Amino acid sequence: MNYSKLNDLILSELEKNSSIPNPKKTAKFLLDDLFWIHGISNPKTNAPLDKDIVNLALRWAHGHSDGKPLAYVTGLSHFYGRRFFCNPSTLIPRPETERLVETLLERCPNAKKGIEIGVGTGAISLTLLSENPDLILSGSDISNEILDLCRKNKKALGISDERLSLFLAKDNTDVFAPFDHIENDSFDFICSNPPYISPSDPISEDVLMWEPASALYAPKKTDYFYEKIALEGQKFLKKEGIACLEINSLRKKEITELFLKNQWHCEIVNDYNEYPRILIAWI
Repeated sequence: MNYSKLNDLILSELEKNSSIPNPKKTAKFLLDDLFWIHGISNPKTNAPLDKDIVNLALRWAHGHSDGKPLAYVTGLSHFYGRRFFCNPSTLIPRPETERLVETLLERCPNAKKGIEIGVGTGAISLTLLSENPDLILSGSDISNEILDLCRKNKKALGISDERLSLFLAKDNTDVFAPFDHIENDSFDFICSNPPYISPSDPISEDVLMWEPASALYAPKKTDYFYEKIALEGQKFLKKEGIACLEINSLRKKEITELFLKNQWHCEIVNDYNEYPRILIAWI
């Protein structure tokens, strides 16, 4: 079977699921990731493909057609022009989170040190490190499985261990404890895309079915992470340092008030769809 025939078969399989918004584009993503994994840079349209590659492609198409997120089918997600290995232990990186990265690069172009709370795949930290060669980061998450995935992406992107130190949090309530051994007042920024969904928020069934609840719902109360950062974050920041956090657009007012009452100044940045998405806070 050649590339053209395989593409047609994948497209036919994807079109069985009417909820896939752009089957042609999705088929291209699937095949691009497949060939990238197998080190094939320019598959010839009419050249025969290895049987194992064809079978894997068809399994992927069937899995996605059945409703499994493409990133969990292929084991790859795309963020800020780079590929990241992905698995069901972590949230799938979202395009709107790229706005967080852009905001940090704009506001802290000369940053030397930063913290990320909840690194997940490493998409935020590793993108920042790739874009700013002078930056050193410390990151945390709640399981060794997640940290190992981040390490895999770190290696794939050629980021050294010295530039990204990873620390295990004991659980989802353990916000700053992984960084307690680090000197206070030493960071240019704190960043995070923490769990922020409320049980009453509208959310798609696919997300609820496939993505980890620990990455969606905050422990104890919806604004738990924002409250902890508002109360404790300033001791980790330099005088000109900032907190840069993705927020639930439905809770802009409540989250901003948490920071304001703890003597922070605040600014909100909209995402690409003009929803309030990024909180910038400074003392």
